[in-house]
Amino acid sequence: MINEITVVWGGHPVKLIWQPSKVVLKEDIVTSVHGCCFHAGKVLLVRVKNRGFNMPGGHVEANETPEETLHREI
Repeated sequence: MINEITVVWGGHPVKLIWQPSKVVLKEDIVTSVHGCCFHAGKVLLVRVKNRGFNMPGGHVEANETPEETLHREI
């Protein structure tokens, strides 16, 4: 399974790495979260100006958990 890709985001290359079995510890620094949302056979996407459609997600705000971030972004 490939767990690393490079995408162009806002005109700049960004490396995305994921580890499906990794448990995030308090010592880990989480700067942004994104999620796949499924309902009734459909997938939720958000439209971002000048970037097109993306999975919902974004940067973690100060004093916010990753779960709270995803909830806010969705």
